[in-house]
Amino acid sequence: MMPFSHVFSCAVRWGDMDAYGHVNHAQFLRYLESARIALFEDLCGAMVALPTLVVAEVRCRYLAELRYPATVTVHSALQKVRGGSLEVVGEIREGERLCAKAQVQLVCFDPVRRRPTRLPPDFLAAIQDYVAD
Repeated sequence: MMPFSHVFSCAVRWGDMDAYGHVNHAQFLRYLESARIALFEDLCGAMVALPTLVVAEVRCRYLAELRYPATVTVHSALQKVRGGSLEVVGEIREGERLCAKAQVQLVCFDPVRRRPTRLPPDFLAAIQDYVAD
């Protein structure tokens, strides 16, 4: 297990489950998204404007089912920061039980020009101490 720089918890909701009686696989991606937003808000706060980061790729390995009621914890870290992209890795756990591992590739996007762009220097400075080697 790699060192994680951020921890986010949320309750599993009844509506997160599907017809099979467990949390639907797509909901795992929503847990990761909520954790990712909280990570950037916590790291950058009000001091740095968050750039527009769009998801370019998601890889998620589902290891155990989740069921209501439960509380999940998402452990996240930043890695592979490059000129215009970065990767957020995460683990979804229920207590000590590992339920999923994921990697999300984010690309900085210019919403005016509608194309990828470089990560802003102030954003890079705000996150540099939290990037896993």
